[in-house]
Amino acid sequence: MEVKLAMAKTHKYAVSESGDTVEVTERPKGGLSLILADGQGSGKSAKQNSNLVVAKAVAMIGEGARDGAVARAVHDMLFAARDGRISAELLIVSADTASNTLVISRNTACPVLVYQNARARALPDDAGPIGVRESTKPLIDVLPLHPLTTIVGFSDGIWHAGRSYGQQWTVE
Repeated sequence: MEVKLAMAKTHKYAVSESGDTVEVTERPKGGLSLILADGQGSGKSAKQNSNLVVAKAVAMIGEGARDGAVARAVHDMLFAARDGRISAELLIVSADTASNTLVISRNTACPVLVYQNARARALPDDAGPIGVRESTKPLIDVLPLHPLTTIVGFSDGIWHAGRSYGQQWTVE
């Protein structure tokens, strides 16, 4: 099966550095994982926090850890390192070719959009960010890995675009 990934990033108005970090890594038994973290705030400190989160997640996935365990461990690491004072939103999307599944683990208020079998839908609910509450867990959705499936995930910069002009978009 062929898996295609696309990523895009743009500058935030009047901010020198984004707090978003995105990486792609191979899974040891086959497949790919995309990790997106959005550090609290903006600028250098937000970027450092999102880099820390993504680097830990990439390392654990490379060692064979499951996505839910990765999200929990990355939360615990951020909570301990920053004394529960810094949050980050985390999205892990994995195409696991060993199990023929798509695994979507999320600790974000942003929706994840799924187009599969000629149907589009938003995954329900949102999970709180990592790093601030002691027992934070990700929401995990497992879908069959089918050809022509499209997953769209993004950070709050996209989700809130247009908000100050009364034009924030919705998933409908």
